[in-house]
Amino acid sequence: MLRRIIVCLLAAGLLACGGLKEQHSDLPTISPHQGYPYYLVIGGGLSETLSVLRVNQGPSFKLYNDVALTGAAIHQTLVRNNTYFAMCSLSNSIAVYDFNLNVEREVSVGGGTNPIGFTMVDDRTAWVSDFVSADVRLVDLGPGVADDQRVKKIIALPDGSTLPHDDGVTQSWARPNGIALAHGRLFVALSNLSAQYVPAGPGVLAVINPTSGAVEKMITLSGRDAIGVTYDDARDLVWVTTAGDYVVGEGFVGNGMIEAVNPQTLAIERRIDVDGAPFEIVLASGALAYLGNGMDARVPVVDLDAGEQTDAVDLREHGETLSFISGLALDPDGRLYVVDFDSDQLYVLDPANEYKVIASFTVNDGPDTLSFLM
Repeated sequence: MLRRIIVCLLAAGLLACGGLKEQHSDLPTISPHQGYPYYLVIGGGLSETLSVLRVNQGPSFKLYNDVALTGAAIHQTLVRNNTYFAMCSLSNSIAVYDFNLNVEREVSVGGGTNPIGFTMVDDRTAWVSDFVSADVRLVDLGPGVADDQRVKKIIALPDGSTLPHDDGVTQSWARPNGIALAHGRLFVALSNLSAQYVPAGPGVLAVINPTSGAVEKMITLSGRDAIGVTYDDARDLVWVTTAGDYVVGEGFVGNGMIEAVNPQTLAIERRIDVDGAPFEIVLASGALAYLGNGMDARVPVVDLDAGEQTDAVDLREHGETLSFISGLALDPDGRLYVVDFDSDQLYVLDPANEYKVIASFTVNDGPDTLSFLM
């Protein structure tokens, strides 16, 4: 979604947070529970709506399309303590929904920020990384707070002049992206892009002390165009996805990588080459992880312990318009849910049966986020 957000950003300008209204639908009442049914919420970046897939035991499925409105360019969603949070990059906001996807409030992150990633500190506060304003900010998303009191802290990130450059490149922009908390530190991916939004040098991982606001370390990565950051508590590692080189008019080259940083020593412990352009990583049980892919409609499969890509689930045979794996999720029974941004298709895969497609659906326009309500 990153390239498409930039295109929309340049075309439309920096949008302000706007009021969301309820959208009626036949969505059944959802209550917090254990076990079936599961409810997969799909955020549409172009339709600016949420769709819901009900997963029943069996499994069987029922799709409810366009059941609620979002802000512009939904880019990341999180569920915490029966609350659904949706970060929308072009409306510079995070929308807060109850468990039935009724809008409780829309919180402005700040005009001209273009928020691109967030991580929750507790049930009401979040650290947000901002693609355009090149900072991270602590935002109170709870009820009863005045608009001008929402942003509690802003930490400026190093500008492009301090980042490593390729030979012949004289200027770049940090372009902060994914963000994660681990061991009391903030880890923020800096894409390090040129004016053409292609890599100007290697990606960088900024390590921040959120209490003092100090940037403790800038870790130069081997991969280029750093996008996603995910904390792996099973291995006590921070994984960074780097999409690799991009050729304007042609697309990603296919030299992606994921890298593991020890959140205590700040050393890079593992590097895994990826045949594709990984945007995000979803950790499965055991050693496997699945990667979103901005290059084409393949889902790279990686063995994190062996340190290698083992396979790729190729969805291209299901349609010529499939070209960008923009969202992934796993349900409690291990089924893998995959959306393709350009075709608006959602696929349900069975990893235990050679990733057979057991169901497919046409969902909202430009699906870009997947989160379960359970």
